[in-house]
Formats: sequence, C-alpha cells, structure tokens
Amino acid sequence: MERLDISPCKDVQVLMNNDSILFDSNNYNAAQITGFLRSLSWLVTCRYHALVLSMQASVPMIGLAHDERIESIMNELDLKNDYFINYLENDIFRKLKEKTQKLVYDKKKIIAHIQRKFPLYIEKMNMNQRYFSEFVKERFPEEK
Repeated sequence: MERLDISPCKDVQVLMNNDSILFDSNNYNAAQITGFLRSLSWLVTCRYHALVLSMQASVPMIGLAHDERIESIMNELDLKNDYFINYLENDIFRKLKEKTQKLVYDKKKIIAHIQRKFPLYIEKMNMNQRYFSEFVKERFPEEK
C-alpha cells in the first residue's frame, strides 16, 4: 500500500483483531507487493494499482471507488454490476458483505472470466500508446 494508506489501514487492522499483515511501501518493495497481490485468493480494494497488479493473476476482486479509475476497470472487465461499490452509495457495509459472499461463492467463475477479459483489457491499454503517439504527431509535427 502507499504511505498515505498506512495510518487508516493500521486502524482497520486493530479492529480486525487478528494476525493480519500490512504490506506497505515502507517495508516491502514493489516486486514483493506485486507478488503478494497476485497470490491472493480474492481482493477488496479502493486502490487502482492493487486492482491492476492483481488482474494478471486473475484474482477475484471487488472495487470500492472514490474516483473513476476503479469504476472504469470494473466496467471494462464486465464486473461492475456485481463487484463494484461507489463510496457514495448508502449501506456500504451491507453491500460489501453481500458482494464478498457472492465473490467467494463464484470465485472459480470469476477467475475464468478475468482470464478471458484481461488480454482484451491489455490490448486496449496498449492502444492508448498508439493513440497518444498519433495525437502528439498531429499536434506537434516535426519542423524541417
């Protein structure tokens, strides 16, 4: 997790009252955190990079969004209807509990779904590089 998340995560960890481990950027490098994310049985996150990094391993996920990035990825993966919550919604705890139960129950189905969708997502992301390059060439042609 990013440094700005450490304090609230420690507060949640105390409430969990178990032997959970915080994987934060003060104590783990990016490769270690990525490996951890890709080894999860499932993920609930409001962090863009956690979602993206876990996708390659087809980790079933619930996206909690406070901006459009999480919502956009969940929509691209066709998981938005069942596994997305906007932080402005009412009764988030109940929704999260229901979606988590559904996620655990449908885990194998979701893994297969992400395995099908992830290559298409990467293909679209790779197109962004081409679109950006074309945009720059149109707007800033080389002068001779």
